[in-house]
Amino acid sequence: MWTFWWSTAENLSPFDLASLELKLEALLGVKFDIRTPGDFSAAVAQRVSRDERRL
Repeated sequence: MWTFWWSTAENLSPFDLASLELKLEALLGVKFDIRTPGDFSAAVAQRVSRDERRL
């Protein structure tokens, strides 16, 4: 499973993110989990932000 940290200026609804997950899974054949900064506690968000790789 791939986990993506979605931090963008766009305001996407949970439905938009779910749709994106499904499209990526269908296209690439692997499970995706898209998260936003608000999905994590402050400590975890800081750690994820430090380790993130921009695509």
